[in-house]
Amino acid sequence: MDIKIGMNEHLIQILEDTSFYQFTISELSDAYLKLSGGTCRFVARKFVYKQILRLLKKKLVNKKGDKYSHNAIYLKTCLFGSVKFICKLSKESNNPTNNLVKSTKPYSVTINTESDTLMQYKVEVMSAIGETEEYKRLLKVYPELKAVLTNDYHNAEDKKFKLLGQIKAINTLLSYTNKE
Repeated sequence: MDIKIGMNEHLIQILEDTSFYQFTISELSDAYLKLSGGTCRFVARKFVYKQILRLLKKKLVNKKGDKYSHNAIYLKTCLFGSVKFICKLSKESNNPTNNLVKSTKPYSVTINTESDTLMQYKVEVMSAIGETEEYKRLLKVYPELKAVLTNDYHNAEDKKFKLLGQIKAINTLLSYTNKE
């Protein structure tokens, strides 16, 4: 069974290297920047992460570590060997790390990326708010489960506040870039 996946030529080169059996997003981003000649670590990391998510969905890599960990380790699965990577043409626009340097507005790619991230965080914060409200309701209806549900309630509250902080930080960044 051959799986065909279109991907950036530099990522193909890195991922097909047998020494790159396990890696972090940072390691893969650094290797990608070095090979592609890109300059923006942030944009490279976002780009690489999106590509790895595609591989995770197809079960070509496994993630080892916490769900939201920045230090998670990714391991190639046995299915990885059956992948046929199709090289996407190497256009300048295919290397997202170069877009920041060549853009007339240097932050345009970051702003678009962060606007997308902001929308994702807003959806996640609404989910976390709903989760905390539901735990409150459940605690009122089933007070005998307080010992079981309290920890989950606090985790949902923590997640909500973390997301609100991330939203605030991105809004701050966007407000600075709108002033230019």
